[in-house]
Amino acid sequence: QALALGHQGGVASLWLYDEPLWQRAALVQVAHHGWESVNRVSLSDDARLLLACSEDNVILWHLPKDDSEPQELHHLHGGDGQVSAAAIVAVPQTGGNRYLVALAMRSGGLQGWSTSCYPSSPVQVDVAWKIQRPNTVLVVDLALAAVADTSGASPAALLAAGDAKGSTSAWALGADGALLKTKAVWERKPQRSFPVAGLELLFDRPSALGLLQKGKEEAASWLVAVAVDKEIVVLDGATGKELHKGSFRNA
Repeated sequence: QALALGHQGGVASLWLYDEPLWQRAALVQVAHHGWESVNRVSLSDDARLLLACSEDNVILWHLPKDDSEPQELHHLHGGDGQVSAAAIVAVPQTGGNRYLVALAMRSGGLQGWSTSCYPSSPVQVDVAWKIQRPNTVLVVDLALAAVADTSGASPAALLAAGDAKGSTSAWALGADGALLKTKAVWERKPQRSFPVAGLELLFDRPSALGLLQKGKEEAASWLVAVAVDKEIVVLDGATGKELHKGSFRNA
């Protein structure tokens, strides 16, 4: 188990659970000024990549498995680099992992970074794509997921974005992190204007979630769960079609 935290004073930390205690495994300096706070962090599932954001800096770090110092991979500086949402996913490949990083910028755009991490070669970061979205509603949440076996899979990864008025969009990505199309695969607009409160992505058979009759044969597919106001909606990740709608009440 791993946990990333942002702190006042411009630092971020990584904590690993070593029963019965949480142990701090890394501490990175994100901001140049002590008055800045790290207000957003995103951690890969294997705790090897950490994205940490302050009001003026966005830094992607590689966290080695050994006791080596964290390595700064990519750095955005200035107001245009302010991030409203971020997500990281590891794509398994022969000999190592490729990591895909997605960011929603407060200026309206989206961008994706592709990072290779192999034992025999240094870590490299490429800006794989950028989508300009001027005068659009602020994206408040991102979800990014990849299939376990990317050989022959299309798309190998899916990116979902939810905005402050409840709309949800999805983009398909290849195993190299590139967008298959710049235009969203689909966009779903809500009946009422409430911010997206949460997003989750899953690649599985719908019947595994009880969305179809048990025993019915069907292939695994992308599923997107969206929480808006007091509703949770499950969508077909390929089409945006509604598969299930439920409601909940705040405790």
